[in-house]
Amino acid sequence: MSTFRCCESNCDGEIELSCNCTSPATYFCKEHVVNHIEHSDNPHNIIKILVEPAEGTKEAILGFLEEEKSKLEEMRANAMASFTQTLCSYKNIHEQVLKEIDSDSEKIASYIEKIWKAQKLLKMEKDPALNLLSLQSNEAVEKAKKFFTVSSNNIGLFCEIGKQIDAIIKSFLKEKSKDFPDEMSTKLKNIDMNDENKEDMLQQVLNKYKEAIKIDPNNSDAYNSIGLILSNENRYEEAVEHYNDAIRINPNKALYYSNKGAALDKLGRREEALECYKEAIRIDPNDASAYNQIGDIFYNEERYEEAVKHYNDAIRINPNKALYYSNKGAALSLLGKREEALECLQEAIRIDPNDASQYNGIGLIFYNENRYEEAVKHYNDAIRINPNKALYYSNKGTALDKLGRREEALECLQEAIRIDPNNDSQYNGIGDIFYNEKRYEEAVKHYNDAIRINPNCASYYSNKGVALDELGRKEEALECYKEAIKIDPNDASAYNQIGDIFYNEKRYEEAVKHYNDAIRINPNKALYYSNKRAALYELGRREEALKCYKEVIRINSNNASAYNEIGVIFYNEKRYEEGVKHYNDAIRINPNKALFFKNKGAALDKLGRREEALECLQEAIRIDPNNASPYNEIGVIFYNEKRYAEAVIHYNDAIRINPNCALYYSNKGAALDKLGRREKALECLQEAIRIDPNNASPYNEIGVILYNEKRYEEAVKHYNDAIRINPSKALYYLNKGDALDELGRGEEALECLQEAIRIDLNDGSAYNQLGDIFYNENRYEEAVKHYNDAIRINPNKALYYSNKGYVLDKLGRREEALECLQEAIRIDPNDASAYNEIGDIFYNEKRYREAVKHYNDANRINPNCASYYSNKGAALDKLGRREEALECYKEAIRIDPNDASAYNQIGDIFYNKKRYKEAVKHYKDAIRFNPNKALYYSNKGAALSLLGKREEALECYKEGIRIDSNDASAYNQIGGIFYNEKRYEEAVKHYNDAIRINPNKALYYSNKGAALRELGRREEALECLQEAIRIDPNDAYQCNKIGDIFYNENRYEEAIKYFSDAIRINPNCASYYSNKGDALDELGRREEALECYKEAIRIDPNDAETYNKIGDIFYNEERYEEAVKHYNDAIRIIPNCALYYSNKGAALYELGRREEALECYKEAIRIDPNTANAHKGIALISKNEKCALLFK
Repeated sequence: MSTFRCCESNCDGEIELSCNCTSPATYFCKEHVVNHIEHSDNPHNIIKILVEPAEGTKEAILGFLEEEKSKLEEMRANAMASFTQTLCSYKNIHEQVLKEIDSDSEKIASYIEKIWKAQKLLKMEKDPALNLLSLQSNEAVEKAKKFFTVSSNNIGLFCEIGKQIDAIIKSFLKEKSKDFPDEMSTKLKNIDMNDENKEDMLQQVLNKYKEAIKIDPNNSDAYNSIGLILSNENRYEEAVEHYNDAIRINPNKALYYSNKGAALDKLGRREEALECYKEAIRIDPNDASAYNQIGDIFYNEERYEEAVKHYNDAIRINPNKALYYSNKGAALSLLGKREEALECLQEAIRIDPNDASQYNGIGLIFYNENRYEEAVKHYNDAIRINPNKALYYSNKGTALDKLGRREEALECLQEAIRIDPNNDSQYNGIGDIFYNEKRYEEAVKHYNDAIRINPNCASYYSNKGVALDELGRKEEALECYKEAIKIDPNDASAYNQIGDIFYNEKRYEEAVKHYNDAIRINPNKALYYSNKRAALYELGRREEALKCYKEVIRINSNNASAYNEIGVIFYNEKRYEEGVKHYNDAIRINPNKALFFKNKGAALDKLGRREEALECLQEAIRIDPNNASPYNEIGVIFYNEKRYAEAVIHYNDAIRINPNCALYYSNKGAALDKLGRREKALECLQEAIRIDPNNASPYNEIGVILYNEKRYEEAVKHYNDAIRINPSKALYYLNKGDALDELGRGEEALECLQEAIRIDLNDGSAYNQLGDIFYNENRYEEAVKHYNDAIRINPNKALYYSNKGYVLDKLGRREEALECLQEAIRIDPNDASAYNEIGDIFYNEKRYREAVKHYNDANRINPNCASYYSNKGAALDKLGRREEALECYKEAIRIDPNDASAYNQIGDIFYNKKRYKEAVKHYKDAIRFNPNKALYYSNKGAALSLLGKREEALECYKEGIRIDSNDASAYNQIGGIFYNEKRYEEAVKHYNDAIRINPNKALYYSNKGAALRELGRREEALECLQEAIRIDPNDAYQCNKIGDIFYNENRYEEAIKYFSDAIRINPNCASYYSNKGDALDELGRREEALECYKEAIRIDPNDAETYNKIGDIFYNEERYEEAVKHYNDAIRIIPNCALYYSNKGAALYELGRREEALECYKEAIRIDPNTANAHKGIALISKNEKCALLFK
């Protein structure tokens, strides 16, 4: 090692050479080298002096970088890169020259030219690369030739100098360039400088790299760096071309593939981007950046699980990079794994405590969890670290807004704008806040500001369009979306939003077209398929709609929302089991989403699995106690279970949480109506209308209340309002149809129901109501057909089976009817109506005890239904339990004081007790409450007839026929009046009218037969009675009547046969046994006759006439004591019958108890002065044979 002093006067600088050169020479330090190198005439001086400047070059570069650190960090990095490339180029040339060195002075001179350029770096001021490239090679060559001649003695020194320069270059590259690829690709894309400088600075860097390529066309790093600059300016196509050049020159550099992948990703060419990143990893399996960028692609495609996997790979390779943890945290957050996400962001902060962006990221997680206070705290940390970042103020403002601290929120947003007044995205963000607050005018104003600053951003026009759409300014909104598409023809979002406008205008075909455009541009966006699904669903193209959701799941198999939406489709199609299955999938993916449990609960309720439904809804409340919707759904369940008070409690909870939801008031109103609190119900429904005047449901519910109050015209008016607001709701047409049917406007009612079916072909309720209309028109076969349609659509609805059963009963198909009603009860064991209708069937079959049992079941399930008590009363009446029957009718009236039917049935009881005046009074009450029921007039007429008020009776019957010209019963009753007046021909005429109207009523034939018998037309009479039995082979009454005819014709054997049939059919009727006994007695079969009479008394211990007949048998057998005993029983039961006293007197006379006999005869004459046997008995007692003969 040799040491030399600087030869400049007054300079003590020294330099050392690691060679053994002892030639006399003059050396200078770096401060003086420039002057001396220009004027030296000694070639050795030039070579020796160059050694120090080589070290000085390194110091100069490092000093330059240090000076620029605080001002232009990114520019420094670019300059460093340029210089590194240049030095690398010189190093390669130097190595080549060393190999070729010989005595050729030209080659030595060429090498000196390169050394000269390195030395000239001492003159760098701002841009070393540009200064370097500004040198002219001719100048260097001339100087070398002038001052340097080659000799063999100088070769060793020359080589030594070359080695030292080489060592310096390698040391510099190793120290400063080892992390260059990673840092360069990140920093160059994020140059942070004012707009006024940015363009100039980037252009300077770009020019620098272009000059470098001119010098060295194979400089791959220069191509790569130009690609980075172009990417930063969003010129991605050009960037890709330059990355391709870099790869062409050096295909084994992972960085180039990574950078190209980033540009391709920005162009939406994600598959190609992925291929680039994979190639980068193939070249360098430890390229953490490439794994990170693959993670970014999957993140943007919402494939968050795959994104996390690749972020994990990046972290595995480089666990000290905060960015990778930050990215992983963002993906975990969107997977709902927020605890893990927080851990990642906290690790990022541990690595880099001064990275404000990580605090901001944690703030976003807390924001998305609605933990706004914690979000604000972390935004404050971000602001503390970097108080000049507008974004952090913006995010803080958004969180404060959620906390209701709007003044503070506005201050934050204004501060964000103060920091960066020309940040268009900031105005756009404020617009978003106002949009979310439904302050659409203010939102539009801020979107306009964003557009003013940057009129070439498509998303600002899209956002403005959305706000204008909310303001109802749809034409302006469309113009905005079109402008967005003009700026960016690949703006899928704008096409989607145009689709939304057409969807809301019910122009579904056009909506589908635009959703298709959105999908064409971005086939991996789940939202677009979701929206297309909604439009297809409205078009009735449900299979295509389902395919859209399957595509959503294909895009992201962990998209819980998509499974939920498929569940909604199945729910709306009443395919509740499939709905539940998809809600379960949604819950499996995201078990912390209240909505999914709420929806599942609603579907389970429809399946009748109410306990499970309640569990789901309670879980939804546990997850989100401030979500009103599950409370409302629980209210619906309790409403459907007729637990109306509990329903109201839950509707109140829903209203407490959200007092501005019309639906909750509407539902509460419906429940209050069921509790009979109709005024309160109406208040709720009117509040619902006040909140949302365009909500059809409350109008419909008011219509229901008015319908139940029998105010049908007003009900129709409100149903019309509901239909005006929502003409696509089948239910409203159904309800209107019901009201019109009650008004007797059957054709209009049918039209309404047919419209309901047109709207919803799978609406079982509409078919059911059509069945009701046909039932009310006595078109039973057609009714059954429509009930079958209802059952086909919904085989789990008890009501449909119940209604079908009732109609089948009317058709006489009672076995089928019972099967239907039993199926209704199987589906819904609490279906009181089905039990009641089974009771009706048994009643009509005269199986009264079974009828009572089923009416009791109906009353047990629903003790507040008047008609069930009325029906039970009718059955009890038939069993002779009239006091119990009366109690049932009175309970019916207590429940419903306007129950005309109950008054009518009480009238029937009094009628059957022959208390006709009381019967008439109750029939009048029935008519007062329902003056349009023909039956009540008929019944009143019957009672008046028996009171001898036949003219009034006839008026009642005629009024009944006026109300219902097909009221066969009224014609029958008029026939009865004429029969009792012995006007048999007129009676027959009216019985014929009754038969014409209803040829399947046995009673009418029976009555006609009785009239014909009186006219002596016995054959015709028998034919009528036999027809009555043909119609109803189980009609004991008709069998008994035929027996009467044969009895009166002294055809006792035939009479006994029919009386026996009557007893077989109804073994509990005393009169049938009594009649049979009479016929047997006539045949002299007295023992059998006695058995019949005794059975009659067992059945009816108050049958006085039968006691009298037994007395007659004992009298005729001269068993006078027993005869007297039975006559006494008859008198005990009916003390006002002259015959019984007369018969008793005759028996006493035979016993020689003449005084008692005389008293009996006198009592008989007192009761009825025309009692001939009594007068005869008195004459016999007076031994006045002549007088006795007069009464023979």
